[in-house]
Amino acid sequence: MAVRRLVAAHRRHLLPVGNCASTLARLTPRETQVVRLVAAGRSNADIAQILMVSESTAKTHLHRAMRKLDVSSRSEMVIFTYRNGLAGPFSAMD
Repeated sequence: MAVRRLVAAHRRHLLPVGNCASTLARLTPRETQVVRLVAAGRSNADIAQILMVSESTAKTHLHRAMRKLDVSSRSEMVIFTYRNGLAGPFSAMD
């Protein structure tokens, strides 16, 4: 049910998109990695292990990226990344 609401909001363009180039430019390389891992469905614990940092550090990177992208949830972050080519099958940064 939550996924249906999320998709509906995406279709109605209620979720933030912003100016992609300038918004993504504000992310540090580490924040970009975290955003892409979140979009790939990784948990905070997974992200910490992959990046060889503590889970607390992974969460800090995640929260800073969320603030810079002006999103309030992981779901909104995933939509932002897919809509703007940062993640997904046709990712501009692959």
